Amino acid sequence: MLWFHEGRADEFDSRQRLPSEGVVWLDLVRSGPDWREQLPPGSDLSLHAQHDADVLNTTHPPFFNKTREYDFLVFRGYDSTSDVHHPRTRPIVFLLKDNMVVTLREQGDESFVDLRRSWLAGDIGVPNSAASLLHRLLDVVVDGLLGLREPVNRLLAGWQERLLDQSDPFNDWRLLMRLRNQLRWLSGTMEAQLNVIESWREDYSGDFSQNLEIRFKDLEDHIRRVGSHAEQNQGAIDALVQIHFAANGQRTNQVMQFLAGISAIFLPLNLLVGYFGMNFADMPFLSRPHGGLISLLLIVLLGVALLWGFRRRRWM
Repeated sequence: MLWFHEGRADEFDSRQRLPSEGVVWLDLVRSGPDWREQLPPGSDLSLHAQHDADVLNTTHPPFFNKTREYDFLVFRGYDSTSDVHHPRTRPIVFLLKDNMVVTLREQGDESFVDLRRSWLAGDIGVPNSAASLLHRLLDVVVDGLLGLREPVNRLLAGWQERLLDQSDPFNDWRLLMRLRNQLRWLSGTMEAQLNVIESWREDYSGDFSQNLEIRFKDLEDHIRRVGSHAEQNQGAIDALVQIHFAANGQRTNQVMQFLAGISAIFLPLNLLVGYFGMNFADMPFLSRPHGGLISLLLIVLLGVALLWGFRRRRWM
């Protein structure tokens, strides 16, 4: 729990009474219905029944609702413990009341660890309002989602090499389709989160400085970038699949073309062999001493001539 006042950030114990001046950030772990026990005296935070259930819902989509007492936001951040083949997000609840911002995150979610350390060390400026604090926190969450781009790009680049490598058949279709589905879901989530920010800004009753207005617009642009990247990767996966099957189709056509050429070459040879195999009394070359050798040479010459003609016309 941090208290921002007089240009600095100080920690305070949950047993201390909530400061009446400055900006207060209560960073709580959503471990169960007893999460309110972490609140300091004087916080006077009473949630509506539906919001109480929403706090504990780990699958809750992005959401915003304004009440007379507080603003309620649900924002989904990147789950750093998930595999890049199946990236997941987890919800963070934001409650704004007067000069206080409460964040409720899952156990093990360390999204704000570095930001908290920087504030306490005095490395960065401190927020001067609840809206400014909310922007800083949301910016960290969105930066975590932006960080997903590089590992996904590397993964798709590796899959592209494998899909086009005929010596190493690609068999990870389930992982590829799972990633595509997750990216499609992420794109929809970013659109919902953008709506959350826009709705909150429209209904916010506090003062917005011009600088803060610009920073929130930048935040919205970052959210759009995450959604755009997810959509681009969906298209990249679709293109990879199409290229893979096109390459396989081309290879199959080449094999069938080769087999058709071989069949076309051997068909006249079979005709020639069948002709000399007819059991008539008088056949050319049969009475000659070198008739068999001459017949064999005719077959070979005909085969070579057909092969040369097919090669010249690029039929094989």
